[in-house]
Amino acid sequence: MAKIKKYLFIFPLLVIILALFSKNPTFSIDPSNKKYQVLASELETSIATPTIMIPGTNGTVNRFDGLLDKLTKVYSDVSVQKITVKTDGTLTINGKLNTKSQHPVFVIAFEKAEDGIEALVQQGQWLKIALDYLAQRYEFTQYNCIGHSNGGLVMTEYLQNSYSSDDPTLATLMTLGTPYNDVEQAANSDGNNLLITNWLQHYLDKQESLPDNLQVINVAGRTLSQDTDGIVPLNSVLAGKKLYGFVNDYQEVIVEASHSELPENAQVIKLITQIMNQEKEDETDAQTSANV
Repeated sequence: MAKIKKYLFIFPLLVIILALFSKNPTFSIDPSNKKYQVLASELETSIATPTIMIPGTNGTVNRFDGLLDKLTKVYSDVSVQKITVKTDGTLTINGKLNTKSQHPVFVIAFEKAEDGIEALVQQGQWLKIALDYLAQRYEFTQYNCIGHSNGGLVMTEYLQNSYSSDDPTLATLMTLGTPYNDVEQAANSDGNNLLITNWLQHYLDKQESLPDNLQVINVAGRTLSQDTDGIVPLNSVLAGKKLYGFVNDYQEVIVEASHSELPENAQVIKLITQIMNQEKEDETDAQTSANV
């Protein structure tokens, strides 16, 4: 029995070591394991400002593969690690992150990514598990987030209920086709006289808990010049201004794209590269100031 306990103690370390030396590993960890937390902190590695991508309802870690393929044509060093949060709080991780990459990307999805406010509250809690893991394993002070559809609301749930000043700072939040005011056409038919749904009110009730020192880029799609992306009404997306309009830098962008096409839209990709470039410039300026 003593020998078995000994092997159980070193198992988390073996998982990490195998992941470090495997070319494209897939492994599972329990971030609540105290021994793992100690080992992860000891292996902590500094990385450049990462971009975190969160898919919407029923989205998997492969949701952004088309976008990632296009980004690799812009940046040759894009490095991706995909994380799925399971319902028991454990993580399945795929891919080996190149810690020297200037464009690291983490895709975070959920084993059970259902629709509805209660489901999004739960996903916000699961997102915290993944973000805490990243903070334990890697050293970075800030990050950017791209949330497609309900993915933008999952990050909002995290910011309102789980974020603390000790966590890495969200610098830029880009939401793509996020249904801030639900998808009811009747409620969103008149942008000048929006009928606030229980969905939006849920977030407005905790608006004061959102940080104001961030940039929000709220992207809406429309098809054939219609006021919808085929799933989410245009005015529902633009209702994001009621929630995030108070932040330091709030922008709205409307592109010709359907809901599913948004992540790979050319204008969206251009915005993402601008965000990545800006973060790189900020890091260079910070390093220059430190050396003066």
